[in-house]
Amino acid sequence: MQQIHAPETIAENADIGGFDRGELPRRRFRWLRRIGLFVAGLVLVGMVSQVVLDWRDGRNHPAPGEMVQLSDGRGIHVQLSGMDNDGPLVILEAGAGSFSSQWAWVQQEISETAPVLSYDRAGLGWSDGPAGGRTAQAATSDLAEVLADLELEGPYLLVGHSFGAVFSRMFASAHPEDVAGLVLVDPAHEEQFDRFPAMGDTTAANAMRILSRVGLFRLLRPFDSFGEAMPAQAFAQWRSVAYTTRYADAQAEEASHLIHDVSPWFTAQDRHLGDNPLVVLQAGDAEWPDHGMKDLQHELVAHSTNSRFEAVPGADHVGIVTYEEHAALVSAAITDLIATTEDSR
Repeated sequence: MQQIHAPETIAENADIGGFDRGELPRRRFRWLRRIGLFVAGLVLVGMVSQVVLDWRDGRNHPAPGEMVQLSDGRGIHVQLSGMDNDGPLVILEAGAGSFSSQWAWVQQEISETAPVLSYDRAGLGWSDGPAGGRTAQAATSDLAEVLADLELEGPYLLVGHSFGAVFSRMFASAHPEDVAGLVLVDPAHEEQFDRFPAMGDTTAANAMRILSRVGLFRLLRPFDSFGEAMPAQAFAQWRSVAYTTRYADAQAEEASHLIHDVSPWFTAQDRHLGDNPLVVLQAGDAEWPDHGMKDLQHELVAHSTNSRFEAVPGADHVGIVTYEEHAALVSAAITDLIATTEDSR
């Protein structure tokens, strides 16, 4: 009897029309492997470039001021100018994640008539990292130790920008007898994260940490637009720090502490400044996002019986200190307050 064979199915046929059923997966794997190796190569190049460029910038732009060694061995970077002038020492406190270079225009102007100190909080700018955390309370203690080490006695006129205004107010609460007055420049508020939780989103800061490790933050340079209006030398110094991995880490860590630590600290304090002179300057650019901050800034005026509120027309939150024309108005407010404190003696 003749045997009848059923036609072979595709599944049973290893090679039909010259097509190997295993060839497509193998091709896909080869392409995925090539793409993976290419991406890994780019990441490796980015990481090595970041390390090399961090080192280069550190060598080309050493600390422009002087390092003050604290009792625990850490160095805090300070810039002093106008020290031969009379009057209260003006202490410039930079905003969250920022450092002394941002004050270049203001420090230059004020130093012509008064002594001025700007400094970098632990881990920022050219200061060493913190030994026991990056809390606002620790920063206030560091500043007090710096002033004692340099034998710079009060009264002090405290000037704080953004969250630097919170640091300045904390110092004033801890050392009320040493404070001649305060100028809060487009200030943050200790309750802003409680009242507006969306403002406490740290996604961008954490993303910056990741991008900085593979060199992408240096490549994108998103901060240049914030600093390019500064004096050329200060901008070069600022730029040499702002795209380092160390800076990205410090900025994210400080932001996290501010979100969680500041409000509870102020809750237990008497926030009123008595009759200490207080000036609150607000960025007057109507197009700059508000996020409810303008109302909170108005609340700060009530913390002193001797206060006033002023708007800086056309200034945004960062440009109020980095653009020369806006910084000039900030300097004028500081100078006016110095004159007020001297007249009251």
